[in-house]
Amino acid sequence: MTWIRDNATTIVGWAAMLLSVAWMAGARVGALEDAHGDAQEEIAETRARVETHTKEIAGLTGDVRILQDQAERQEAVTTRQEQAVREMDRLVIHLQAIMEERQR
Repeated sequence: MTWIRDNATTIVGWAAMLLSVAWMAGARVGALEDAHGDAQEEIAETRARVETHTKEIAGLTGDVRILQDQAERQEAVTTRQEQAVREMDRLVIHLQAIMEERQR
């Protein structure tokens, strides 16, 4: 008991320090829990955005496929038209030759 009376100030100081450390630890745990909750909300929002963007990308990919198919068809049509024009040029040359032959 004498020791306690002689060291009361030290004991009270240590007790206050332990309470302070305990309070800071509790505050830190609370802050970490809040931060964890905020992070979970942000993760959920990010997942929702990723899902939306994934759907948009899928739609754009489909649009690109459609445009590529249309471009391929258009190239085929252009090729056929170019062949037809060349054939018509040959026919015109042939007809001009016939006309020149008749005029002689």
